[in-house]
Amino acid sequence: MKRLIKPMEGDPKLTYTVTEMYKRLGICRALAYRLISDGSIPCIRLGKKILISKSYIDGVLENQTKM
Repeated sequence: MKRLIKPMEGDPKLTYTVTEMYKRLGICRALAYRLISDGSIPCIRLGKKILISKSYIDGVLENQTKM
């Protein structure tokens, strides 16, 4: 069995839930799900749970602040 990658000290999360993601981005829930469903935001689906890479969201936010 493969070992899972352990998160770094100080920031234990590697992924966000949809709720955490839309609050972090400052968008509404409906827009978040629309962006996920049309493929604009890549996600990981585990059964009914949808997870979004923290590094992807952090990259989006970093690119916005550079503009």
